[in-house]
Amino acid sequence: MNRIIDKNSLLAWLELYAPYMAIQRALKDPNAKHENLGYFKLVPPTSLPGWIVKVTSTHDKVWVVVIQSVPFTNTYRTWVMLDGDIEWKYWIGDNCVSPLWRGDHPGDYKELKENE
Repeated sequence: MNRIIDKNSLLAWLELYAPYMAIQRALKDPNAKHENLGYFKLVPPTSLPGWIVKVTSTHDKVWVVVIQSVPFTNTYRTWVMLDGDIEWKYWIGDNCVSPLWRGDHPGDYKELKENE
């Protein structure tokens, strides 16, 4: 298992294992955008925690991608949130020191969490 220890390793893992080739291409494209939204203690509809990354291609196609550690297996899995509806009440980056868990814009995410 590749360890995810920072944003670079998270994106490198996602670049290899994203569920769609279009996401993998967007992650390799220097003109595309990606935003680590941080770590969530629960990512519905599953009962597992995980990171959420927003990937935007140069053609403005947006994917909200979830990366979760699978318990007892030393592996990760990834899937795309089809509705893109993020439940900010589960974001725990405001209680973390690690930038990987806090996300790219923790102040904005904290506000979204408080307003949900």
